[in-house]
This record gives sequence, structure tokens and C-alpha cells, in this order.
Amino acid sequence: MRGLIAAGCTVHKPWPVTRPTAKSLLPVFDKPLIYYPLSVLIEMGIRDVLVISVPSGVPQLQRMLGDGGQWGLRFSYALQRASRRVIDALACAEEFVGNSPCSLIFGDRVFLETGFSGRFTDSSGAFRGAHVITGLPDAEIPSEAATGLAVYDSTVFEKVRAVRVSDAGIVGLHRLYREEGRLRVDALAKDHGTWLNVDTPELLREASNRIEDVQGRSKGKLGCPEEVCWRRGYIDDEQLEVLSDLVPCREYGTYLRSLLP
Repeated sequence: MRGLIAAGCTVHKPWPVTRPTAKSLLPVFDKPLIYYPLSVLIEMGIRDVLVISVPSGVPQLQRMLGDGGQWGLRFSYALQRASRRVIDALACAEEFVGNSPCSLIFGDRVFLETGFSGRFTDSSGAFRGAHVITGLPDAEIPSEAATGLAVYDSTVFEKVRAVRVSDAGIVGLHRLYREEGRLRVDALAKDHGTWLNVDTPELLREASNRIEDVQGRSKGKLGCPEEVCWRRGYIDDEQLEVLSDLVPCREYGTYLRSLLP
């Protein structure tokens, strides 16, 4: 399975703080925003990730993330030159995904829970249909206001082409899957208590406060790709130690070293 991060669909929110930097690089407590959705993909066992953003955002994201090799991952980048809709971001990924299933996650989502590795039990090469995570238990067709996490089979791009012509957006994509009887909707929670759409300055502040609270109580970190990759065996103890020494922030580096046996 391949991972997609739609990191340019809401580039102008929250303006004007996104004028000098990509939205996905805004700080959410002690990490850039993109670390949180990226960590979800890694937790799902995904190592090949395509980061999709607008032309102004891609160079910044490349400087931040590199090629992924430092974490045992492989990153590619794609320019989203059309509109900033999620469906257009998906259209950029066809060559990268090929005949594999793919997981799409929005680049401005913060999840306050873990356990995604066991949620997509059919996420193998034989995966069929669409599995969409929503925060609305009664939603039959998840919209762009959902959690922004979904897995699609290899037929997704045929549907994306049809949907873009009709201008139906991501809702239209999910409707096509439902008409085929191949849409699974999985409610994350009864409210938005376990995830946040970081779309305004207020939500950016709330996300930072909640991450600080969760980490303070757990003495661990959310959205820490170095830790998730180490726990999954993508990097070993020696590599994690090297990464901890390269971190200029003493607190972050100390935390990484504290993970080592």
C-alpha cells in the first residue's frame, strides 16, 4: 500500500500565517503539523509516501522531510497545479500509486489517538473498495469535513476522472463506491474529541494545547515519526541514536534517546 498526504488543499487557511510557509509546516506544539498525519501512515505500515502540495509548498516540504531515508521511508513529491480540492490532489497520484491500494490523509489533521495499524484489516494487495474513517457515526457518504483518512483500491483513479468531470468532489467519489456496494464507513468517535481539523488560528492553538496535555499525561509523544519508525523496525537502535544526536532541540533529542534500551 502507498500513502498520500494532501498538503496543499487548504493552503490559504489560516491566512495570513500561511503566507510565508506551507500550512503543513506550521507548529503544533513541539512538531510541524505534517508530522501528525505522516505518523498515522507510518503506523499503518506504509513506507512509500507521496506528499502533494501547491508549487510554493513543495520546496519547503522537501527541505523539511527530505527523501525519507533518515526514517527508513521513501518520500516523493507532486505538484498540485489545479484547484485545491482533495479530488484534484488524488488525481496527481495515479502514476505513483499504480495498481496498488492507497491511503489518503489530509495534511492538516491531528489525531489524538493511535491504533490505526489494526483498523484497516483488509489493507493488503487484495484490498477492494473504499474504507473511510469519519467522525460522524451516522454519515452514509463522508464529505470533505470528515477526518480526512481513507483507504482506496486501485479503481479509485477511474472514479476520480469521472468525478472531476462532474465536479462532484470527494463526496461524489464516495458515492460511486457506495453504488458499487464497496464503501465501508468507520466512525472514529461520536464527536471530534479524538481528532482535529487544524483549519483556523483557534484550532491551531487548541491542537497545540491538547497535544501538550496528552503528552504531559502520557510522558510520550504523539506524531513522532522517528519513534513510530523505530517501533516498527524501519530504523534500528543505532539509527535512532544518530537521529537523536542530530536534533538541535535538546528536549526532543533527549526524548528520542530515552526510548533506547
